[in-house]
Amino acid sequence: MSRRVLGIDPGTSSWDFVGLEHGRLFYEHTIPTSEIKSNPLKITELIESLNIDLMVAPSGYGLPLKKVNELTSLDCKLIALKREGEIVMGLSKVLELLKETGVEAYIIPGVKHLPTVPEFRKINKIDMGTPDKVCTAALAIAEHARRLGIDYDQTSFVLVELGSAFNAVLAIKDGKIIDGIGGTLAQPGFSAAGRMDGELAYLLGGFEKELLYRGGVKDILGKDIPREEFLKEKNTLAFKAYVEGIAKDVAEMRVSLGSGPQEVLISGKLAVFKHVLSEKLGKEIGEVKGFASVKQAAQGAALLADGLAGGIYTKLVECLELKHCRHSILDFIFLGDFAQLP
Repeated sequence: MSRRVLGIDPGTSSWDFVGLEHGRLFYEHTIPTSEIKSNPLKITELIESLNIDLMVAPSGYGLPLKKVNELTSLDCKLIALKREGEIVMGLSKVLELLKETGVEAYIIPGVKHLPTVPEFRKINKIDMGTPDKVCTAALAIAEHARRLGIDYDQTSFVLVELGSAFNAVLAIKDGKIIDGIGGTLAQPGFSAAGRMDGELAYLLGGFEKELLYRGGVKDILGKDIPREEFLKEKNTLAFKAYVEGIAKDVAEMRVSLGSGPQEVLISGKLAVFKHVLSEKLGKEIGEVKGFASVKQAAQGAALLADGLAGGIYTKLVECLELKHCRHSILDFIFLGDFAQLP
């Protein structure tokens, strides 16, 4: 019997949806994040209209693989990583609504949860790449393997995702994610400042999560700007910081890869920077094309949903070792009296 599956990418600017049946695309759709915040019921209405059997749910900062209907209150806090009283993209409300649909839905891991990332690389880090970055990596692995005519476990490359707020850079070796630099650990993004000087954090004192979305290209320029127009700003501080920052993150992941293939693939809304980065890195950069018009993370989520449902991408799920995660995203924090969650 055919099983319909759905992948979702809950992005900063939009939520994207991809449906597969027999591993083939039958549905794709985008809803602005502002609409989801104001009416989370849009999600459940869409899911019920598609007659979905299994889905990869919006996973926030992720968990070791777990069904949505089994989530505890602590799980929900770890997924959202928010203080009491704060609302982050209405994610908690969406998960509650998903439980009511009865659809088999999974929260998937982020990069830090993966057993394929050595523990010493996880020390004092939280965001090494959120679950949506794992989804993009899944798409990139599948596409890379198909293009070269090789198995998933023969793919090795650096993946660069340039989003509307954050950047992320992952190291994939033998079809497994072995390291990652997530949004707040990465160099400046289009909205986010990225890596923050500890002394600056001290001077800021306590600050709200919203500040993590500030200090990037838009704030340096003092204006929002279309991505294509930003390519013309080559003499600005923002442009130089953005491009060199990506190159530095790529260099860090190349250290983790060690010897072997050093191909670099790019994805995300700012993939228009491919040629600029090729010049900066001194080598040609490939692009994750995908099979739909919506964001690559949603496409990858759909592949993982198919694999979890026992479909044609089962080996992709096995290669990424999604079912073998066990650590919390707050493990390996060595900061004395660090309180995990309020």
